[in-house]
Amino acid sequence: MVLAPVDQAILGAYLALVIGLGLWLARRAGESEESFFLAGRRLPWWLAGTSLIATSFSIDTPLGIAGLVEANGIAGVWFAWCFAIGGAGMLGYALFSELWRRSEVVTDAELVELRYGGRSAAALRLFKGLYFGVFLNALTLGWVLKAVVTLGAELFGRSPTAILVVAVGLTLVYAAVAGLWGVVVSDLPQYLLVLGAMAFLTWVGFDRVGGPSGLAAALGERFGAEGAARAVSFVPAPGDPFFGTFLAYVLLLWWAHKNANASGAVVQRLLACRNEREARRSTLLFSVMTFSVNYWPMIAIALSALALYPALSSEQAFARLLGEGLPAGARGLVVAALAAAFMSTMDSHLNLGAAYLVHDVVRRFLRPCASERELVLWGRLSTAVLLLLAVLLSYRLESVSAAWTLLAAITSGYGLVTVLRWFWWRINAWSEIVALAASGLTTWGVRTFRPDASLGAELATVVAVSTPLWLAATFLTPPVAAARLKTFVERVRPWGWWGAEGARLAGLGRRLGLWAAGTAALLTLNFAIGAALFARWPLAAALLAAAAAALWGFWKLDGAAATGR
Repeated sequence: MVLAPVDQAILGAYLALVIGLGLWLARRAGESEESFFLAGRRLPWWLAGTSLIATSFSIDTPLGIAGLVEANGIAGVWFAWCFAIGGAGMLGYALFSELWRRSEVVTDAELVELRYGGRSAAALRLFKGLYFGVFLNALTLGWVLKAVVTLGAELFGRSPTAILVVAVGLTLVYAAVAGLWGVVVSDLPQYLLVLGAMAFLTWVGFDRVGGPSGLAAALGERFGAEGAARAVSFVPAPGDPFFGTFLAYVLLLWWAHKNANASGAVVQRLLACRNEREARRSTLLFSVMTFSVNYWPMIAIALSALALYPALSSEQAFARLLGEGLPAGARGLVVAALAAAFMSTMDSHLNLGAAYLVHDVVRRFLRPCASERELVLWGRLSTAVLLLLAVLLSYRLESVSAAWTLLAAITSGYGLVTVLRWFWWRINAWSEIVALAASGLTTWGVRTFRPDASLGAELATVVAVSTPLWLAATFLTPPVAAARLKTFVERVRPWGWWGAEGARLAGLGRRLGLWAAGTAALLTLNFAIGAALFARWPLAAALLAAAAAALWGFWKLDGAAATGR
C-alpha cells in the first residue's frame, strides 16, 4: 500500500488529534492516583460505554475473528458472542455493574481484601496484581502488537522491528501521559472512525465478490458446497466437528471465564462512572454495540477475503483485502482506523495494567505512604515496563486467535468462584487461589499431554478438574470473619446468602428475569442484523420480530427493577 498525500494528511490529522487530546488532559490525569486510573470517578455513562466498545474493537479483533471464521465459519464467532450472556454482557447489566460501583475499589484485585480480609486475601491481591496486571495484560497487549506486525508487513512490506518501533513509540508517549481521561475522551472519535472504516471495507469486499450471492459462489469454489453452507451457518449442525466446542462456549465459557462477573477494563470503567445508575447504562451501551453490531463487518470482510485469496491464511487474506483496490483518501481512512483500533486498546490495557501494579503492588505492599504525585509517576513507569513485556511476547505468539484461546483456557476454571463470591458467604480467598492455580496447571497439562484436544474438550477438562478442587478448599479452610462479611454487605448491598447477615433475596428474581430477557433480545437482534447483511430476508424478519418481543419483556422488567431493586 502506497499512501498518497491526501492519505498522509488524513493519518496525520488523526494522530495530531489524539496526541493533542492526550497532552491536553495530561494535567488532569496527573492530579492523583484516582484521576490517572479512574478519571476521578466522574465519567458519564455514554463516555464510559463508548470507551469500552472502542477497547474491545481492537486492531487484533478483525484478525482474530478472521481466524475463527476460517476454522469454523460464522459459528466460530460464538467464542465472542457467548460473553453476551455473562458479566461482560447482560449478566453484568442485570446484577454486577451496581455491585462493582458500590464497592468503591480501584481495581478488581483490591476487591479480594474488601471481601475476605486476612493474610490469605493480601497474598491473593498481590498475586492478582502481578498475574492479571503483568502476565495476562501483557499477553493481551502482545497479541495486539502481533496484529500490528501482521497487518503492517502485509500492507507496507516493513519488517516487524520497524513496525513495532513506530507503534510502541506512539503508544508510550500517549498512554503514559494521558491516563484514563485521555483514554476515554479519545475513544469516542476512534470508535466512530473504526466503525466507519469497517462498514466501508464490508462494502468493498462485497463489491469485489459480487454481493451475498457472489460470496456464496466464491465460497463454494474454495470450500465446496457443503463447506460453503457451513461457513455461513450461524449455529453448527450436531454432526459438525465444531459442535462440541460450540456447546462448551454456550454452556461453559461465559460463566467459567475470568470475565464471568466482569473484570479488567470493564470493571475499571464501571468504577470510574459517576454513580451506580451510570455504571449500569454504560454496560448496556457496551453490550448492545459489541454483541449486536461490531462483529458483523469483520465477519463479512473475513468471508470476502477468504473467497478472494484462497491461497492465503485468514489473517493474511484480511490484510491483503485492506491493501488492494482502495482509492486515494480511502487508504488514509483505513490506515487511520487501524491506528485508532490499535491505540484505543493499547492505551486502555496499559493504563489498566499500570493500575494493578501501582495500586495492588506498589501502594499496598512496597510504598504504602507514597504521595499521589509519586503514585502517578509509578503509573507512568509501569506503563513503559508493560509495553516492553508486550513487545517481547508478541514475537512468541503464533496468531491472534491462538492467543485468544490460550487466555480463555487458563482462566476457565476460575469464573464460577468469582460469581459466587458476590452471593455466598462461604467463599473465601482460598477458593480463588485454588481455582486460579488449578486452571493454569490443568491447561498446561492438557496442552502438554493432549495437544490435539479441541478447545471445547480443553475447557470442559479445566472446569471439571478445577471446580471440585476449589470447592474442597472452600470447606477445608476457615470461613471469612463475620466482621469482614458485615463490612462487605453493608457497603456493597449484594443479594444472596450471608450467614449471620441473613438471606438477601428481595428483587433477585426480577433481576434474573431481566438478564434472561436482555440476553434473548441481544442475541436475536444480533442474528437479525447478520441475516439482513447476507440477504436472508425471511430469517431476518423472524429474528427481528423475536427481538422486539424480547425487548418488550426486557423494558418491562427493567422498569420494575429500577423502582424495586
